[in-house]
Amino acid sequence: MRARDLLPALCGPFRETTSLLSWQYPDILLGDGKGPPRRVTDDHLPAQGRFSGGAPFTVEVAGGREGRTRFRPEIRGERASLLLYGAARRG
Repeated sequence: MRARDLLPALCGPFRETTSLLSWQYPDILLGDGKGPPRRVTDDHLPAQGRFSGGAPFTVEVAGGREGRTRFRPEIRGERASLLLYGAARRG
């Protein structure tokens, strides 16, 4: 399962979504001394929308950040909340 599949698997299908792809960190720093290569994929995706039942959602998928939890989905409902932490890059 990919990270993008988690929300609909837990909360139901999307009714509407909007998102914006961007590069926050275009250079990839490596220790080879040859200079940083350029990133070829986007590293930031903020998205928002509604599930088919009408509940709103927001998501931020970001790469290139150091010192932060790499995977942290948080789902808040009327009676309970679900918060997951993952240390791997892809959850």
